[in-house]
Amino acid sequence: MPAEVLSATLLRPLFSSPGDGNGRRPFSVWAVAAGEGGASQEFRAVAELEAAAWGSEGDEVILAGRWVEHPQYGRQFRAESVRPAAPRDARGLARWLSHQQGIGPATAQKVVAALGAGALEGALEDPSCLDALGLARPQREAVLAAARAFRKNREREEVLVFCHQVGLGPAQAEAVWRRFGERAQEVLRDDPWALAELERFGFLTADSVARALGVDPASPARLRAALRHGLSQATWEEGHAYLPEGDLLERAFMLLRETGLKTGYGRGRGVECREGLGPALDALRTAGKVVVAAGPPGELRVYLPRLRWAEAAVAEWLAKRRGALGLVGPEEARALAERFRGRLDDAQAAAVAQALSSAASVLTGGPGTGKTTCTQAVVAALAEGLDLVEVALAAPTGRAARRLAEAAGLGAKTIHRLLEYSPSLEEFRVERLGARFLIVDECSMVDLPLMAELLTRVPDWCFVLLVGDADQLPPVGPGCPFHEVARKRLLPVARLERVYRQGEGSAIAVNAGEVNAGRPPRPIPGDPGYSQRLYPRPPQGLPEQRREALARETREKMASDVVEAVSALLREGRAPGDIQVLVPIKRGPIGARELNERLRGVLNPRGRERGVFRLPGGRELWVGDRVMQLVNDYSKLVFNGEIGEVAEILPPRPGEREPAGFVVRFETGEGPADVRYGRDEAGEVALAYAATVHKSQGCEFPAVVLAVGWDSYMLLRRNLIYTTITRARERLIVLAEEGALERAAATEDDLVRHQDLEGAARAVAPS
Repeated sequence: MPAEVLSATLLRPLFSSPGDGNGRRPFSVWAVAAGEGGASQEFRAVAELEAAAWGSEGDEVILAGRWVEHPQYGRQFRAESVRPAAPRDARGLARWLSHQQGIGPATAQKVVAALGAGALEGALEDPSCLDALGLARPQREAVLAAARAFRKNREREEVLVFCHQVGLGPAQAEAVWRRFGERAQEVLRDDPWALAELERFGFLTADSVARALGVDPASPARLRAALRHGLSQATWEEGHAYLPEGDLLERAFMLLRETGLKTGYGRGRGVECREGLGPALDALRTAGKVVVAAGPPGELRVYLPRLRWAEAAVAEWLAKRRGALGLVGPEEARALAERFRGRLDDAQAAAVAQALSSAASVLTGGPGTGKTTCTQAVVAALAEGLDLVEVALAAPTGRAARRLAEAAGLGAKTIHRLLEYSPSLEEFRVERLGARFLIVDECSMVDLPLMAELLTRVPDWCFVLLVGDADQLPPVGPGCPFHEVARKRLLPVARLERVYRQGEGSAIAVNAGEVNAGRPPRPIPGDPGYSQRLYPRPPQGLPEQRREALARETREKMASDVVEAVSALLREGRAPGDIQVLVPIKRGPIGARELNERLRGVLNPRGRERGVFRLPGGRELWVGDRVMQLVNDYSKLVFNGEIGEVAEILPPRPGEREPAGFVVRFETGEGPADVRYGRDEAGEVALAYAATVHKSQGCEFPAVVLAVGWDSYMLLRRNLIYTTITRARERLIVLAEEGALERAAATEDDLVRHQDLEGAARAVAPS
């Protein structure tokens, strides 16, 4: 149901209770008045905000929410959002103007007294109307600047009210304003599904707006939107590079059908929708929104254009490099590798020789098998034996780049920094890498588009070594290029299997191998590196409601034990930054969201005293909080999964009460980097004391605590447990419901992603 929107004047605060950042949200009550002139009525308004966040007595605000009946206080308005409103009369305008930079109360009164309630609009239309007021030039410029801001505020207010009226929430309304500005109403009335192109919006949200606006549910725009949603979801959420045409058409139809069943929008129009999907796909292809390409006989594949380019670009590069000569011949490469025989076994020496004698090659293996040792040997061979060949080192994340730099003894960069991504141009500025040899670490994290951007900038005279663990989870983004290259041997591959880390008996390395072999991890007597605790699973024969209640109790107990395990690691002398909790899912007692609230009090107990930034919905960020980037932000060069620490809360802007934003310090291969976030960008990060295993790729921690239950049944796969184990360097503590580890180890994920580098490379290979 769309929110009701009211314009109101703040009269006086009645009650305020601050939040504590641990689940208790702030709450306040104001007496407000709404209505025109003598018809104005006073009522109570409540919101999950501190009283000061509403404004001051006499301020005009826009309230979006619903009327509710309170058992003690009667009818009152529960506001989901409270936003400043452009003043509606001369008195309010003078008050607002006096708070603007460079304008005091006297100047504000003079302008409004002379020009009335339309003073600022009049000044914009005809600035000469200010000439008779005797304003100094700085005051005149300040009034005109305020007038421009006032008009912008009015336009913004109109868009936000419109968004609330069609059912969008406060954060969504702000996002619409940022994307479309004053054109928002025109854009959305013409095509509500334009919303689906915004970050964190989707087809269902756009569909609800279309329904509120009365758009025909079988309209071609809706059918095109359903197809694009199905393809985008398959790409960015499931990791496919393409979908077979029939699969996409069926997905889109089922989306429309299920929406009709849930909301009634489009119910009874199934035949029209199904028949219209084919022409809608043709229209998308004609408009260049999708690419349709031939696959095996009888199959058409539908790509987003960028993914079609990426797959073809990587495939062409692989076909060109496979079998091509390397920096030196095989005999010289073996001789160079022999220089490091004291550090390398036979397999490792062969891997180093292969890297030096191949135009491009792959080095893969589990934890402790010597990938880092081989990388160091390759770098040393290039420096000592090949006349200081210039080497470039890169990794997908800042943390991974830092570890690579420390291991190799050379500077390393994230791939985006290596290619000099320009936020203003929205493109990579490096057209060709200047290095003679490129080593890329943690390649299992690199998705298909980024791999294409990198490899297409590698000149013919630059040789490449791709390093990673092909048994880890695939990238968060679309495709899994490293996995396919390594598993199908589309380049020469060296796979290391012998475990060396902390000796052959290392519990972490041994258990990584056990899981890869389909066996659950287990403690090893005398080795404290791995420990586990199992929790009973409710019997299958119980009624469903009783089983769910018992399972919830078990997971609540597990959540408490996670906090205790972290506390025990702290008592052992571990630094807070050395400890990471990993889980498969976000929701539930042992999901990342709830655990983060529990863990912050243990890992950053005094952070609130050092500074607080309040997020929508009552959540808070404290100075010292560990946070994770949730989306790729190319303007900041910070990407999905990067972990940083809140370093500073930015002070309020002039005339405002709330902090303007905050600063997060991220690690890079070249040292720490401070990144500023404005108030409207706060949703880009979330607490990361606990994180999902998928988001932890490329990170490594001295101590890891894993909590896994049957509530993550669909994710219990071998590579999930394997990836968790490989994130721990020294200690791994596992808390699991009985049977969950066995289920995960026995369930092999065969990386079923629609991607075909092998076929594409074969198609472009010379005959």
